Amino acid sequence: MLSLKNNKGFTLIEVMLSISLFSILFISALSVQTASYRIQKYCKKMYTYSIFEEYVKNNLLYNCTYDEIQQLRSQTRIYMEYYNINSENIDRLKFTKMFVNNIPGQKTYIKLDISGDKILKINIGLYSEGINKRKIMECEIYKGKYKS
Repeated sequence: MLSLKNNKGFTLIEVMLSISLFSILFISALSVQTASYRIQKYCKKMYTYSIFEEYVKNNLLYNCTYDEIQQLRSQTRIYMEYYNINSENIDRLKFTKMFVNNIPGQKTYIKLDISGDKILKINIGLYSEGINKRKIMECEIYKGKYKS
């Protein structure tokens, strides 16, 4: 005769389904965490770059003379590397000496676009690598030669 046994426990299929469900949930949570980390890293980098651009802007406005900026334009020294800014270079070099003639090999750099005669319009462009594309942060300032 047929006798039915009362088996207690899980079958192999039930165990496999629970493991696969757990794996799917774990992988989706891990991908969300990874994307969050990547965005956080990107935001921190962009914040650092904005501080760098602000540093260049303030130095051009308050520490450089009209003639020094004209000299940068005439010598076409309009590029500055991001990695050139550190306390050692700032103490050792004059700010305008940090600019070079050719595009730096680094991925992040500043480019000045200087136009005008008596009042200089200075467009400061920070070129950097964004998420999957080239990112440009721009700032525009004016510097003039005034007589009292």
